[in-house]
Amino acid sequence: VEKGSGAWEAGLRPEDTLVQVNRRKIIGWERDFLTEIGQHPGKPVQLKYLRKGDLLSAVLIPQAKEEWNLFCERTQVGVLEDLAVSAASAVVGISDPDAFAAKAGFQTGDTIIALNGVQIRYWYELREYLQHIAQKNIVFNVRREKIVRYVRMTLPSEFFHLSESQKERFLGLYSYEFFVRKPFEKNTAGFKAGLKVGDRFVSINDEGFKSWDHFRDKVQSLGKEPGYFRLTYERAGEFHTVQLHPLRVASSHPCEQGKYDYQIGIIIDVSDIYPPLKLEKYQQLNPVKAFYAAASTSFTMMALIMKSIWKMVQGKVSLKSMGGPIMIGKVAGDHLKQGLLPFLVLMAVISINLAILNLLPIPVLDGGHLFFFFYEAIFRRRVSPRVLELAHRAGLVILLALVFLAFYNDISRYWAGIVGFAKKIVGIV
Repeated sequence: VEKGSGAWEAGLRPEDTLVQVNRRKIIGWERDFLTEIGQHPGKPVQLKYLRKGDLLSAVLIPQAKEEWNLFCERTQVGVLEDLAVSAASAVVGISDPDAFAAKAGFQTGDTIIALNGVQIRYWYELREYLQHIAQKNIVFNVRREKIVRYVRMTLPSEFFHLSESQKERFLGLYSYEFFVRKPFEKNTAGFKAGLKVGDRFVSINDEGFKSWDHFRDKVQSLGKEPGYFRLTYERAGEFHTVQLHPLRVASSHPCEQGKYDYQIGIIIDVSDIYPPLKLEKYQQLNPVKAFYAAASTSFTMMALIMKSIWKMVQGKVSLKSMGGPIMIGKVAGDHLKQGLLPFLVLMAVISINLAILNLLPIPVLDGGHLFFFFYEAIFRRRVSPRVLELAHRAGLVILLALVFLAFYNDISRYWAGIVGFAKKIVGIV
């Protein structure tokens, strides 16, 4: 929960546990909470949450935002950008070698795990603690290269009379979230602007950013129009401002064929920013209830898949949204990075998808055979061999066309990645 945000003003705080939204029990973040919020753009929603065993309530109004739905249609959905399931970890960066923290022994990339015996997990916890600390003597437990060490600091008396921004500047400890961690590749906007490892991003067009997602959204917005922006960064204690022209690349979103993303060339690893989520057993079902829940979810997925196929036939969903083996591999890899459970769920969805496609009344597929069986059962006569031959040829042409289209979409969608991978293979050879 961002301090000063609408959710903060409504009473929500970090570590609160959401249990109900509009009388709907929250079991999963996406399945229950985000789904319910998405159905109420611009309308009040009632939240119930737990804080240290106490059940509290709050009313929030989701912002209306236009997003793609499952059928590649632009629809208005409700979003609460003030809330997230995770936050930046307590990894710090040093952009001024003469700052108080640097002289005390801190280095960029250090992870603070405790402060004066108080466990620290997130950056916002560290920032709040340092902004309101009353002790002069501070002992940090710091993990550096898998080794835990102590960093001691004695604050001068004038520190306690500074404003929050002045305290942050005096200490020189910043979230690692906005530091350049890897060199920019040639021909990227960051490389052309002279940005280097260790630079700390401060603002875009003189406006700060709350999170990495906020920074990325600014790059996308300004990259599209007017096509450039001013980036202020700090290097070795000095502030510099450069003008960046983000590189336009084809969007990899399956619903945005022919559109573009805008990149400055920075490479990040999400695990460097956000700590792994704590997984908890949130639901336990007996075998009967588990079978019912699995069957219900499967039929819901089948209905969505059949609806998307019908919309594609109607022309309401672009054929460019189709994907083949390359897209499946990309999506599967992304889900595997999130954990085993999301990966297994995706495999189940793909299996259901293939089952439904196999039952389509297209000759060569099982659905085509069933179609002819029903025909024979109803009309009490066999289909002529000539008709069967022509039907199977037509079915084969349709299948080959779909395969070609899926491969074409995959190649056009991931062309830049394919070229990059090919160059790496050639380099290895």
